[in-house]
Amino acid sequence: FQAVAKVADVVDDGSPATVGQTDNQFDLRLLMARSFQLAGYPAFVDVQAGYRYRAGAPPSEWVLDLTFGIRPQPRWLVLVQNFNVASDGRGGPGFPATRYSKAQASIVYEFADGWSVQAGLLTTFAGLNAWREQGAVLGVWRRF
Repeated sequence: FQAVAKVADVVDDGSPATVGQTDNQFDLRLLMARSFQLAGYPAFVDVQAGYRYRAGAPPSEWVLDLTFGIRPQPRWLVLVQNFNVASDGRGGPGFPATRYSKAQASIVYEFADGWSVQAGLLTTFAGLNAWREQGAVLGVWRRF
């Protein structure tokens, strides 16, 4: 179980960069994960289901995130992820009901002990009243 509170510190409702981000949010999630062997390789699945309450004009949201990972070699990790959001109805003026599903595929390479780099692609493949995202994902991981 995970609970997260986001306390907004921005109060300029007129700024395009902060539209929908000027109110408090509370995110409650149930997280489940399982590791296993797939064709002799270490693998895992991670499932997160939750509800994000938004105090302002944007509608609250139901969230479902799915991750599958497999290590074909000790230093390599292949990730396939699916991110889903559906609004809980309509919000205030300017915030219609929305839903979207995104897919992300990445490869992570551990180049030094505890350090990895990630490269992947992301796309929104379904949605209603939502941004259509397509892009690259680059990351640096540090394991402690």
